[in-house]
Amino acid sequence: LKFHIQAMSNPEPATLHLLLDREERCLDRIKAAYESGIDTLEEYKERKAETLTRIRKLQQSITDSQSTDPMLLTENIQISFRELIQLLKTEQITEHAKNMFLRSFISRIIFFRSEDSIQIFYRI
Repeated sequence: LKFHIQAMSNPEPATLHLLLDREERCLDRIKAAYESGIDTLEEYKERKAETLTRIRKLQQSITDSQSTDPMLLTENIQISFRELIQLLKTEQITEHAKNMFLRSFISRIIFFRSEDSIQIFYRI
């Protein structure tokens, strides 16, 4: 059985900036809805807080994407690969916990029956 592992990178900064602009426009619409009397003060506060949370997360993602060194990530993955195998082989962790752990960084797995190989796509 052959393995091929391929990284799935995070969204590009340009995409993140588009999403950020969208959320900022949404914030303007929330304010307009409150000012025109469509939303109550409680609804306005709730919707504004949710939108501001999404804006902060997008800003953090933009900052992270600009400061991440792909070579450093690759080295960290290679160093910890043996530890990952040991973790998955241990019986001290439930199957459910192992599955949740794998799903946290694996995007998808494709099995090629004709080649007797699998291709693993993971998130960086």
